[in-house]
Order: sequence, then structure tokens, then C-alpha cells
Amino acid sequence: SMLYGKDIRFFNMKFVENMQTDLTTLESMAVRDLHASPEVVSSFAEVKQILTLLTAPDPHEYLDPVIRKVKYSCLRSSDVVE
Repeated sequence: SMLYGKDIRFFNMKFVENMQTDLTTLESMAVRDLHASPEVVSSFAEVKQILTLLTAPDPHEYLDPVIRKVKYSCLRSSDVVE
């Protein structure tokens, strides 16, 4: 909900980069050290897709239904496009 908050108007790209690094580290720890189940690992998908969209060279690609289904299947349109 932090990334979807209505009161958040701007993201610092350093925040996004750090979030990607932290997420990658947490995901690898879950897989490597905790031997996490596929359900736990898949829980990272939505945040990873949000961060991918935030760093996409062309964020309008989300509006293309084919690309959206392939790259952003975990994201709800109501949360992304207003």
C-alpha cells in the first residue's frame, strides 16, 4: 500500500533504485537461506512489477494490453492508471 498511497505524489529515483536492490536481496535470501516456498517467492512479483514500471523507458507501454499481460500481470489497472 505504500507505493499505492494517494498522498504520495512523487518518487525519488534513488528510492526506487534502493527499493529494487533491497527487494532483490530479500528475494534471494528467501530462496537461498530460507528455502521459501513458491508462494512466498511469488509474493515479490507485484512489487517487482511496480518497480519495473517505474523504471521503464516508456511507461506508456502499460497501456498496451499485450505488454501489460506479459510484463505487468500482477498489477491492477485501477491502482496504476487514474
